[in-house]
Amino acid sequence: MDDTEIPVSEEISMTIPIKVNFIAIESYLIEKFVGEIISKENTKGKEIKYAKIVDIKIAKSSSDQYNIEIVVKLQTLTFLYRNRELSITTSAELQLDVKNQKLFVAKYKIDSKGKNRFTDQVLKSILNTFIYQKIIKKLAFDLKPLVKDNLNSINTKLASNLELSEGVSLIGSLENLAISHMKLKDDHLWVLIKINGWGIINIDNFKF
Repeated sequence: MDDTEIPVSEEISMTIPIKVNFIAIESYLIEKFVGEIISKENTKGKEIKYAKIVDIKIAKSSSDQYNIEIVVKLQTLTFLYRNRELSITTSAELQLDVKNQKLFVAKYKIDSKGKNRFTDQVLKSILNTFIYQKIIKKLAFDLKPLVKDNLNSINTKLASNLELSEGVSLIGSLENLAISHMKLKDDHLWVLIKINGWGIINIDNFKF
């Protein structure tokens, strides 16, 4: 094949791997939930404080049935069991629906660990409800709005002839950006982003 037969195309198709450390996820959850009081109103409308969240840890599940483990450490606040240490471990199977771009929990299990001799059935019920409402539900969300917002933001920058360095710029447009794969490793979440579109690198001058 000679130079005249080499096709020139502006089309771009690539898959970009993204590594999300569990530490980043932990930091987000800690900022959002640590210090929060788990409470419930009794039949007389009085608030009963059961526990305070003091720490949250994320890890890969050791069970073949699940892929992520969330440990919520608590300090009990009830009259009988005040200032006791308690850990609630949630094992979950986090999955990605590629077609609909949705992250969801296929199944989960909540267990009390550690010094759970201080807990009773009422406290366990309250804690299990809290974990489900606050954490399990938040692990299920629609990725399409997030993908769309990022796609629009990237295209706005590409449309204005994005400068990569002095004398070198990039212009183009992304027609599709989607999460194509998700895998949980020992200490991080591995995500693959598939990108389709077109682009041209313009070189106006060389700087050495």
